[in-house]
Amino acid sequence: RYTTRRKQGGSQAARDSVGGQYTSSAGASIRRHNEAKLKEEVLEILTSWSDALAECQRVFIYAPSLNRHVIFQPSSPMQKNDLRIRSVPLSVSRPTTEEVDMQ
Repeated sequence: RYTTRRKQGGSQAARDSVGGQYTSSAGASIRRHNEAKLKEEVLEILTSWSDALAECQRVFIYAPSLNRHVIFQPSSPMQKNDLRIRSVPLSVSRPTTEEVDMQ
């Protein structure tokens, strides 16, 4: 989903909280819509996994601090105070042209 501002890396919600002249652009509207749809989809998936998650002894997640709110929504089966949750550090960089060409 297209949710981040190109070449700026931040979410549209973060940009909206600061204000500015571009918060009502077509691109901003698309990003806001996609952020809402992403939250809905993640909640739907987590809800469908709720029985399996309830049986887990540990739950490993990777979510940058800006995206943790997507996983830990109020109606989500996962809550941030759950002692079973462990964060997995992950560093991902953009692929180089050579790496893409290898496919």
